[in-house]
Amino acid sequence: MAKITEKFHIKRLTDNNMVIKTTYFNDGNTYIKTTDNSVNDSFDNGVRIKKEYYKNDNIIYMENEFDSRMNYAFINSKDDNKEFNCPNCGAFNKVKENSDGCPYCGTNYNLDYDTKKLGSKLTYDTIVKSTSYRVAVLIMDIICSFIIMFIYRTSVGRTFNQFDMLKIGLYTLVLAVVLYIFFYYIDAKIIFGPLKRRKERENELQREFWRKAESKNIDKNKFFNNFNYELGRFYYNGNDLSIIDYDILDYNSFKFVRDDVIEVNVEIRIMSLINDEIKEKTSNISYKLKRSSLELEKLNNGINMIKCYGCGSSIDVTSDKCDHCGRPHNYLQEWYMI
Repeated sequence: MAKITEKFHIKRLTDNNMVIKTTYFNDGNTYIKTTDNSVNDSFDNGVRIKKEYYKNDNIIYMENEFDSRMNYAFINSKDDNKEFNCPNCGAFNKVKENSDGCPYCGTNYNLDYDTKKLGSKLTYDTIVKSTSYRVAVLIMDIICSFIIMFIYRTSVGRTFNQFDMLKIGLYTLVLAVVLYIFFYYIDAKIIFGPLKRRKERENELQREFWRKAESKNIDKNKFFNNFNYELGRFYYNGNDLSIIDYDILDYNSFKFVRDDVIEVNVEIRIMSLINDEIKEKTSNISYKLKRSSLELEKLNNGINMIKCYGCGSSIDVTSDKCDHCGRPHNYLQEWYMI
């Protein structure tokens, strides 16, 4: 049975004959989860290190650039392989074999992980991303080395010709490598000091936001879970049928629009399947979430049978309304996207 938090994603992947194999790492151990549930490791906490995309059992893409600050937890429900009787009609069932609920009376079963943490951020930026960081330092080293060698050669040489320029070029490369190796952190401090200070100011704004959120009784982990669930519903249940996956690469900012509305700006990578090829696009996008004023259903560990407040029929909490009477509901999310 597909978990509540994965249902939209699994449907989109199934429609495209796709399977995603994700590898997580924690305390020297690796854990694997596949979207077709062929491998479903349980672990307390972990960070993503690799994703492999399969179509018709053939790997078509692999992604291994992930932020080690994003923490995930997937402690599987003990009810995954449980045999039980339907609480409505009494029919004998096995949970994992009935993803759409009871095959006899149609009762919906809502199953989720006992504990889940879908990408909460462990730490904030304190350094610059590695690629641009190294390139900028190397460029500055080369410029400084060239100036030093040019001044030295023109001051001690009696003549100056093309061979002297070749020597300056060679000495520049040698000195640049030496500077890069031995003065890497000094160069970085000089070049990126102002940028680091700006990032730290941004981090303090995020820390201040969560201190304010805590004073408003906002649960941080629940907010991250609700936000990720809403993103899944937005992208996997939307009109763009080519989107088969997304990853939040960074949470750039959080701010209160009102006491009950939060705007989140994230760096997000969208993976699309176009002509049997994976295309990725990274963007900075803002989303607004509103705190629900409705009475929310408390989900127990494992199987939940939730009834519509209108007609009493069992409902699928991932649906926007009751399949029987059409009454809209929002029993699951404290925070929903607007």
